[in-house]
Amino acid sequence: MKLTVKWKRHKLDHISNASKLPTDLIRKVSGKELFKEQGETVQPINFPINSALNEASTRLITSLSTPVNVRVFMQRHSVVAIPYSRATYIWRRKKGQFYVYGYQQEVYFQEYPQQCCCCTTC
Repeated sequence: MKLTVKWKRHKLDHISNASKLPTDLIRKVSGKELFKEQGETVQPINFPINSALNEASTRLITSLSTPVNVRVFMQRHSVVAIPYSRATYIWRRKKGQFYVYGYQQEVYFQEYPQQCCCCTTC
């Protein structure tokens, strides 16, 4: 008799992004964990003031269909808030904006006003 055990980790996420920050950048920084639940099964969260978050939680949990030949040992569900600030500026009569995000204070500047800086040395 031969028993084969395979361990798999299924990771799903949803980023509720009201800014123009690319989601791949948001995934790379740290935030503050507001909610965490762990157990053999987890239930969708229910935050009274955030229906969009509740819907995303329900959608993620129901998308985890378990095949008959699979046993789930543990599920984890968490909500992480990542701080960001948007700054607007005017430089040489051109308006623009940039973001500072995450606790690492990363900067996202999509349209940097001066693309090249020339220096000459004598």
